[in-house]
Amino acid sequence: MIKLLRLSVPFIFMLLIFSCNDSDIVCNQDDWAGTYEGNLTLNQDPVTIEIEAISSDTIRISYVLELDSGVRTMTYDNVEVTECEFVQTFLIQGTQIILNGILMEDLLWLTENVYETPGGTISTPWPFSANRI
Repeated sequence: MIKLLRLSVPFIFMLLIFSCNDSDIVCNQDDWAGTYEGNLTLNQDPVTIEIEAISSDTIRISYVLELDSGVRTMTYDNVEVTECEFVQTFLIQGTQIILNGILMEDLLWLTENVYETPGGTISTPWPFSANRI
C-alpha cells in the first residue's frame, strides 16, 4: 500500500501542474470592472482607466490621460468582451478607432489605434498598461 502511495504522488503532482494553464482563465464583464492606474507605454504619461459593467456582455471604458500638452479623456460605451480580451471598432466623427484590450488578472493592456480615415493608415497608436487599484 505504501509503495502504491509513493508511486502515485509524482503522478498526482504532475497532473496538478499540467491541469493549471492559462487556457483555464475565464473572464466576464464583472472581472473587467474597476479602476486601473498605469502609463501610456510610449512615454510613460500617467493614465487612469475606469471600467464598469453595463450588461451581461458589455462594458464601458473611460480614461483620463495626463499629457504634457494637456488632459485627454475618452469614453467607449457598449464594448463587447469575449473572455479576457476584446477588439472593437468605433467610428467617431469620421475617425476610425480600433480598441483592443487584454485582461490578465489585475493587469490591463489597452491599445487605442486611431485612423484618420476608415481603413487608412494608422495615425496615432495609444498603448496603455495599467494595474487595478
